Amino acid sequence: MALEVSAERRGELVVITVRGEVDKANGGRLRERVEAELGSRSPRLIFDLAGMDFIDSSGLRIFIDAAKAARLRGGDCALCALAPTPTRIMKLMGLDRFFVTYPTLDSALAGERANGPAQ
Repeated sequence: MALEVSAERRGELVVITVRGEVDKANGGRLRERVEAELGSRSPRLIFDLAGMDFIDSSGLRIFIDAAKAARLRGGDCALCALAPTPTRIMKLMGLDRFFVTYPTLDSALAGERANGPAQ
């Protein structure tokens, strides 16, 4: 499935919706969108991943870089609505301790987290 990326500002938050597969071949489009959104002051990003059905290591790197860049700018980065396969990959890589995750976009917008990064 081709990668589709969109962003929507919701108050102080930017929701970046990702649909399809995130891999080395098409990750550049996602990286460009993230970099554009990081230009705002104190970026607060939520990645809505309900439509993402696959991610490889290069895609994971995009999310890691986004989280680091947002934190350096005084913001934060969270993931929501991960499908079972990407969730399993994130856990295997230990990234479930790095990201705050939410079960749904609505819960992310309300701040009702499923888990958070290790302290």
